[in-house]
Amino acid sequence: MLFRMMSILAFALIVGVVYAGEPGEVTAEWTPEEVEQCRRSSSVGPADGGGLTLIDRDLIRYEVGATVHAAYRHLVAERVTDRTWIRKDFVLEQTACHGAVLLINHSGDARRLEVLFNGEKLPFEVVHRRARGYSGVYPEDAFPEDHDLHHLNGQPFKSWWRGGWQEVEVPPELLREGKNTAIIRGTSDQPVRFWIEQSVYPNRSAVSRDGGRTWDYERLSANQNLNGEYVIRLLLRRHPESGWIESEPVDLWPSVGETDVRLPSRLTSLRMDAAGPDAPEGPELNALVRVGPTPTYEPETWTAWADPADMEGGDYRYAQWRVELAPSTDRMNAHTLTGVALTGVTEPAIEPPDGLRVTGSEVDQPEIIRPSHVFVHARKTARLDLLREQAELDEVVEGHEPGLQQAQRISQWIRSLRAGNNSGGELDYMPSWDGLLFWNFARPGDIGRMCTTRCAFFAQCATALGYPARPIIWSHAIAEAWIDDLGGWVAFDQSGGHYYEVNGKPASVLQVAKARGNPDLEVRRVWREDRKSDPRPDSNLAWYGRFFVPMRSNFLESDEPQEPAHGKYSFKYDGHLRWLHPDREPLPWFRFTTSRDGDIEFTCNTVNLTLALTAEPGELNVQLEHDMPNLERFEARRNGGEWEPVEGSFVWAVRAGENTLEVRAVNAFGRAGRVARATVTAAE
Repeated sequence: MLFRMMSILAFALIVGVVYAGEPGEVTAEWTPEEVEQCRRSSSVGPADGGGLTLIDRDLIRYEVGATVHAAYRHLVAERVTDRTWIRKDFVLEQTACHGAVLLINHSGDARRLEVLFNGEKLPFEVVHRRARGYSGVYPEDAFPEDHDLHHLNGQPFKSWWRGGWQEVEVPPELLREGKNTAIIRGTSDQPVRFWIEQSVYPNRSAVSRDGGRTWDYERLSANQNLNGEYVIRLLLRRHPESGWIESEPVDLWPSVGETDVRLPSRLTSLRMDAAGPDAPEGPELNALVRVGPTPTYEPETWTAWADPADMEGGDYRYAQWRVELAPSTDRMNAHTLTGVALTGVTEPAIEPPDGLRVTGSEVDQPEIIRPSHVFVHARKTARLDLLREQAELDEVVEGHEPGLQQAQRISQWIRSLRAGNNSGGELDYMPSWDGLLFWNFARPGDIGRMCTTRCAFFAQCATALGYPARPIIWSHAIAEAWIDDLGGWVAFDQSGGHYYEVNGKPASVLQVAKARGNPDLEVRRVWREDRKSDPRPDSNLAWYGRFFVPMRSNFLESDEPQEPAHGKYSFKYDGHLRWLHPDREPLPWFRFTTSRDGDIEFTCNTVNLTLALTAEPGELNVQLEHDMPNLERFEARRNGGEWEPVEGSFVWAVRAGENTLEVRAVNAFGRAGRVARATVTAAE
């Protein structure tokens, strides 16, 4: 295996080319800072001193918290009393850790509970949350420590995010290899509810209705009709079992002179060097590569991940690397990746043709940023078209400029549909995030009109008009839409009727969160250009320090995966991607987190192009990649002419002098995305 461990190297991301009739060599290198921008699993995070390593948090859970519909909260819960006890079994192969915390999600007064772990009673500090009755909740760090809001009923005050959760420290010496049992029992006949997720494997939850004498794993809940899992988790301060880091594909074809035009070549060998500090004992870093002919991975044409030493040559243009991390045997130490060098050796596949030759080039195109985790955009379906028709969305945005104005119009229109918040309506029912259900039933006020419902409805309405959109949630729920003209996501509040700007530019929630503590960044709420709020103080910006993104917008196609009535009760669903603020500790009961900006602010509606010689003089091959949801077609415009449909790979005939080419993608809703532009100068 062509892999070596080295001391920390100062790499620069450079593609260097050596070609003079001999085999070409292309080398791409990543510094520690550039490694940190690579896509990675949620078990990987920044390392002290730079680079990436496994996080020091191993969450053991047998459910994801996709449970409890508000309308049925009494039916899908266990009522724990002095007679009805519950238990959760955790199976551990290893017990070494720096610490352990049992994480319990419940509804009710936790002072009525006792917790035993492997037979030992554990003391714990009962945590409350406090929400204010007007406009949101208090962030945990917005008030001085001695403020009376930090105490409730004589107990420490915690933020909204900790509502419903109790942390119980478990001495590591109590952990055992094999089964570990946590028992939770009441101290009176006053019940405390525990939610149940209806999974049947691995059956790690049980109930006793006779004070712990007998246990039943199959008939959970007050109605004794559920076989599932209580939302109880165990956090161990150790490294997870594995993690991965991936690069974007690298173009291995050498450039023609000093231009952006590539020479078609055949890959003969590939070498990868991965760098890090001295490694701990245990499994080594596993360095892998795969190659293919297209600028993004396609399973039909790319190879599988393989040891670089085992790679065979072929007609491959692009290469991508992957490093798999594993902890030491006791999972107390882990490797750190600080640098990578990828070198491909090629030989020309064609001779540069005689006649017209390229003497200069310039490519101007927006960067494509891809998330580490798949985001599922809503497709153009019959139900989405029906929402557009029934809600008369085209009439809603009529007279408003495409982009920011239309998105803001949709947001303010949704606000006008129904005043009020946090209500289940006359039916006391919080609906799923199905926009057609909301449109046909929620407007009279019969069912819920929470901010979560409104933000999901915005995402569907914006998508129906061709704008990628998604909910964004902290203690309040809003939504973001992708605006091409601005090249980014913009946050819109459907409850307040405003969007956000940072230093006068429409902004995303992530940009707002990063403005806290920075005197050079000014955040305002904007209703219209002539109506803006005063700059928001840091105490307000503290709210945005914790937020999460549901990684899909296709709620009209499927209710799941989701937490029913999301936000009606405390947050427990671990299927949404949570932003990990660099100044805050992660919430211990969630595994799916990220500190990588690109996982939150990935791009949309973007096309990139690459140019290569062909065997014919005056002809260049153009290859396209994109991140356009609901792609309908590509279009190209040559030398300022008309836009015409093209394939993802096509031939561009150039003439002597300056030639221009523009390309873009068009989605199924008829909206064109951002333009990539190439200028090529050719001479006889």
